[in-house]
Amino acid sequence: MTTKRSPSPIDNAAKKLKPSSASQPADFNPHLFDPAQTATLAKEYQSAGPYKHSVVESLFSDDLLKQVLTEVNSKDDGGEGGLGGLVGWGMKETDIYKINQSFDLSSLSPEHLPQERLDKLPALCQLKEALYSSKFRNWVREVTGCGPLSQKKVDGSTTRYTKGCHLLLHDDVISTRRISWILYLPSSAWPTSYGGALELYPALPTPDVPFSPENPPKTWREETGSDVFPTKVIPPKWGQFVFFEVQPGKSYHSVEEVVAPEGVVRQSISGWFHKPIEGEEGYEGPEQEGLASSLQQITQSPLSSVLTPYPEDSEVPLPGTPLTPDEITFLKPYFHPQYLQRSTLSLLSQQFGEQSFLLLEKFLHPTLAKELEGLIAARDKADGLDLASRQGGLVPSMAVGEGVEGWHVVGPSTRQRFLSLDEPEGATSFDPTGSPSSSPSPLLSTLLTTVLPSQAFRTWLALITGFVPVARRLEARRFRPGLDYTLARGEDEEVRLDFRLGLTPGEKWEDKEGGEEWGGWEAYLAPPDDDDDPAVYQSSKAQAAQHSHADGEECSHDHSKDGETNGDAAEDEEDDDEDDGPLLTSQPSFNSVMIVMRDAKVMKFTKYLSAAAPGCRWDIGGEWEIGAVEAESDDEDGEGEEASSQDA
Repeated sequence: MTTKRSPSPIDNAAKKLKPSSASQPADFNPHLFDPAQTATLAKEYQSAGPYKHSVVESLFSDDLLKQVLTEVNSKDDGGEGGLGGLVGWGMKETDIYKINQSFDLSSLSPEHLPQERLDKLPALCQLKEALYSSKFRNWVREVTGCGPLSQKKVDGSTTRYTKGCHLLLHDDVISTRRISWILYLPSSAWPTSYGGALELYPALPTPDVPFSPENPPKTWREETGSDVFPTKVIPPKWGQFVFFEVQPGKSYHSVEEVVAPEGVVRQSISGWFHKPIEGEEGYEGPEQEGLASSLQQITQSPLSSVLTPYPEDSEVPLPGTPLTPDEITFLKPYFHPQYLQRSTLSLLSQQFGEQSFLLLEKFLHPTLAKELEGLIAARDKADGLDLASRQGGLVPSMAVGEGVEGWHVVGPSTRQRFLSLDEPEGATSFDPTGSPSSSPSPLLSTLLTTVLPSQAFRTWLALITGFVPVARRLEARRFRPGLDYTLARGEDEEVRLDFRLGLTPGEKWEDKEGGEEWGGWEAYLAPPDDDDDPAVYQSSKAQAAQHSHADGEECSHDHSKDGETNGDAAEDEEDDDEDDGPLLTSQPSFNSVMIVMRDAKVMKFTKYLSAAAPGCRWDIGGEWEIGAVEAESDDEDGEGEEASSQDA
């Protein structure tokens, strides 16, 4: 389907454009450099929100752009379906994006490519030369009021957003970048229901007083510099050119997931204008190159908020000490009976000591599990978040589920976005003989406020891990398809114990056709090398995580067996062929637990949940600060052993 507004490339029209050399001026819109129009754009740029940006509806002639599309989608050089081809397409995926991307535009020169290959890309070469020409760079400066722009440093690529591709929130701040730009070339008319819009986010003021355990933030908005919802949405349009100045903590933007039918592609060419490099007029010195990306600063910030310590007068559970009869009675309505048996707990303790993680199937009591699964599935349907309600995979409203039955959206979007369950006032409990609940929230609140923080559960954790839980942070989470995620972050200095109970209804996603493409899996990554950008993980890790699960079958326990980028472009990265992938991944599932001892600097994240997923990812759990127990040697007075707690 085509319209005048968004014409698709036509082979015959492309053939009418004769190949031209890269030295010829590109066919700019004839009115682009008109002084009056430039002045109008500059005025609009200064008043644009949520931060300064400009949208030019037509930058180049259609004939040139159609030939560019013909070249970038060429199947030459053995590429299949346009992948490979003349421009070297390749799929790239990290915790922040999933896109198809070509080689850098700087490669379009005899120093990098053979002349015979360049001769097959005349329109793309012409476009590159035009974008980085002195005339166009001066025009960009006139519109934006920015400083000098480098002519030598070319930084950009062609990108293809096919179904499922996305780019999460970031501000593009890396090194010498000054202006971010995107030229849109969608392959057909593009209704907003296809997704793929450029989303601009407002920056919020940060507090003057630093936060601390004594002064915690009241809300996540007080803790961060970005909001959770975009306030400007720009759908892709043929020939449209969008640009803005890169500003730390301000130029936040993302690309909505593409949910167009198979074969419909959101294509673009995007990149950055940089500050002048050494040897160019306007060079600002080497200090400009040391600016860390805002995303890198995010990954280096603490993973969690303040942990809640156990009461000082509570008894410290010594590892190896069995559960008391009262503790077993307390946990019995919630846990499957198998996980309260001494022989099972002894086996789990041995397995955790060997591998530092456990996977436990069918964890909750069958009565509780059955009721919860039905209520959770019903909640997804009531909110219109099941696949049928979303017409087979459309992106829902960002506000869906907000304020419903105690759930609220958690940010900041620079780090995470999902629904979190508010803790109710006062403790609650589950009565298996009582009337069924009409909502999953009361049952989840019981687990969140009564079971997981209890002394009985603290003893249970100590028994199977060999460590003493000292403090905890608990949360019930709901990841909505097409919206939610967490980015990779970790703790710099401290070991943490993670406990996560999966509550995603239905059969395991990894067992369903296409389930591995839905995202929503949680992954643990080894600490990055000093020269790596920890803001992202290597594409090879993403591919491995998508098709893997926890390694070590002996560490899983199933009692049924026993008893029965800028607006469009990704951040720069280099593939590591020797990379072994993530340390551990866990796919969405129901009633399964993962317990992990997370070493210092190990990062974790929950992959963006695709709009193609059948419903939400639900889970409950948290992280614990842990201590090790040491037995002191007898002193001269023969006082004997004494237990003490210390950081692991």
